[in-house]
Amino acid sequence: MIRRLIILTVILSGFAIHANAQEVFRSVMESAQKALNDPVKNFMKTQVAQFKIDELNYLKSKAVDTDSLSKEEIMDIQAYFMSEFLTRYFTEIIYNEGQPDSVKKSMIFLFVNASAVCPLFNDTDKAKINKYIDADKQITPFCLDTDWKKALTIVNRAME
Repeated sequence: MIRRLIILTVILSGFAIHANAQEVFRSVMESAQKALNDPVKNFMKTQVAQFKIDELNYLKSKAVDTDSLSKEEIMDIQAYFMSEFLTRYFTEIIYNEGQPDSVKKSMIFLFVNASAVCPLFNDTDKAKINKYIDADKQITPFCLDTDWKKALTIVNRAME
């Protein structure tokens, strides 16, 4: 009887975990879509929201092909660390306001480079994954094929 109860508990907890999967991913996506559709459109807010939506859609399309972690876990983890990466990036931009251009450029290069050297899927379609890096005057000049957790770790170590 106890054994059946334990098995039932394990099975039900598995369903509960799956039901809560993609919670972070969904939350970040909904927030970005809401910002993009905001009637009082702020250019910066709109660009950041568009980057998030493009990144999350890219992530979702590529996660289908993975075999390592569950797709939902990958999507949640990456959505979370992408948000943390962007928060750190904009915090540093604000912190470096008033600094010489060379300091600002090196800080931006650190973030751009971190996103580019930490691929998650090793996608060879450079035009697709680097569209934000290659475009002029992007607020979010980052690679779409990024392992955001690794990229944030690189940035955090460099900023210590």
